[in-house]
Amino acid sequence: MDSAKVIAAAVIVAVAAAVIAVGAVLTAGPADPPAPVANADVTREPVVPSTEAAPMVVVPDVASSAPPPPPPQTVAPTFDPAVPPAVEIHGDPGLRAINLLFSGFEPGEVVVVTVEGREAAQMEMGETGAAEFRGFDYHLTLPDGHHEFTATGRRSGRSLIFGLDV
Repeated sequence: MDSAKVIAAAVIVAVAAAVIAVGAVLTAGPADPPAPVANADVTREPVVPSTEAAPMVVVPDVASSAPPPPPPQTVAPTFDPAVPPAVEIHGDPGLRAINLLFSGFEPGEVVVVTVEGREAAQMEMGETGAAEFRGFDYHLTLPDGHHEFTATGRRSGRSLIFGLDV
């Protein structure tokens, strides 16, 4: 039993010595100091800038954890009448209010959403013919089951049908 205590004490001493040695290495300064700047040759000719433009390099700030901003768009998205209207559904319609992202309608027109002949919502499209309806919850007032909704542009008459299961 005494030999086990002696071995444990020896291990503790060895670990403590290693920790002290590592600490000394980490806190020590550089072995060779940097060369003084006084020996630099300041009499040489200045560099003449070239007339060729070098590509600009953006160096990310490593101290910032935020991602860099997206590059600016060179062409703004526009309404294309050849593209049919569409809707993206974000969220679980069986449990809570959802977000509906409409696109493919005329810019600035009002889109009316109906279900079973009743108006459920309306919204004005943005400059690109798209808009997001946040917090759409009309479907939560309907009985359980599948329900078909229709979104129709008042001015263009463009429409789409989408289903939600409640």
